[in-house]
Amino acid sequence: MRQIFDDICMSRTSISKTDREDIAYLFETENMKLPDDIPHKENAAYIAALYLQKKPLANVSELRKYIKTATDVLRLATAMSDGDVSLAENTRYRSFSRRQRRMIMELLSGCPNIEEDMLRYKERWIRIGERIHPSEFECSRHILEYDKAICAFDNLRNNKKIETFGNKVELALAYGDYTSAIAEFVKRPGEFARRLDQLLRNADDKTAIIDSFRLVADKVSTPVLLQLREHFSHRSENALVGIYSHRETMGKVYLSESYRNYVVPFSQRSASKSLKTIVRGSRLPIQGQTNVIRAFIWWTNMDGSGLDDDTRGRVDIDLSAAMFDEQWNYMEHISYTHLKSEKYNSCHSGDIVNGGPVDADNGQIGGRYCV
Repeated sequence: MRQIFDDICMSRTSISKTDREDIAYLFETENMKLPDDIPHKENAAYIAALYLQKKPLANVSELRKYIKTATDVLRLATAMSDGDVSLAENTRYRSFSRRQRRMIMELLSGCPNIEEDMLRYKERWIRIGERIHPSEFECSRHILEYDKAICAFDNLRNNKKIETFGNKVELALAYGDYTSAIAEFVKRPGEFARRLDQLLRNADDKTAIIDSFRLVADKVSTPVLLQLREHFSHRSENALVGIYSHRETMGKVYLSESYRNYVVPFSQRSASKSLKTIVRGSRLPIQGQTNVIRAFIWWTNMDGSGLDDDTRGRVDIDLSAAMFDEQWNYMEHISYTHLKSEKYNSCHSGDIVNGGPVDADNGQIGGRYCV
């Protein structure tokens, strides 16, 4: 149980709903302790919120190694409000207890560059401010401890000018001052990696950019480096080799050539429970003796909906298959709009538009296949 818990917590991609449910169950039944490292930001926020439910009197120091930036604090407040920790959707923030308000203020004040980070999610921070009332702490013994957070909330709420990394970089690039721009980018290797292509396309001294990036490339996360490597597949990228050369050896390991056909999964937050997850863009080999290929999806409606409910909670998922020749020229497809292909001996199950209730035990559950 401990190993399962640690493996999920230490995932470097966002975890699925099933994994989150498993962690919550283990917290409740096995009294799990937090691991030393939770590398993924979204997972860290969700797990820290679970920990606070279990131990509401926990000290800030226990969370500091997981919550390091203002955006980490925002994710934590979002998780505590049962919101979307990816921050893709808006959250209705709960009313926090006074102890929780102090904790948020203390965590926030201990983070670097909080005003700039908070500005990225200005409206959300203003809504959180309405819940934690930062101005109340100006008259308390905590004013010096929370001074940074109090000032940041005041600047956001009153639209005061906040100098940001983006302002400095864009101003430097607008004037063609790549030396100053690079000096800022090396402070944020991840941003440097994401803007590397733009810099190389527009700057005259490309060698200076490459040399500067090489100095900080080992501080860029592996998913970003892999994406960068794919983007610059025709160029030399040695940062990944440098990072993993310092990791603990795994001994003799065989890597199948077939792995070249699989795409690395960078996010599992929306992954459904399955025996085998195949990421979009992967290629699967088909043996020569194969006679039938059957693609199938299964689903149900959302909670509380029934077969006769045409609006609330009804879920309709579509599946289709397309056929191409060796040169990737389109030949034909089957889908709910084209149920059968006599030429290529294939068929589709039809346009099933209702998945059936979640807890159905009568076999009326949505499914669709292409053969």
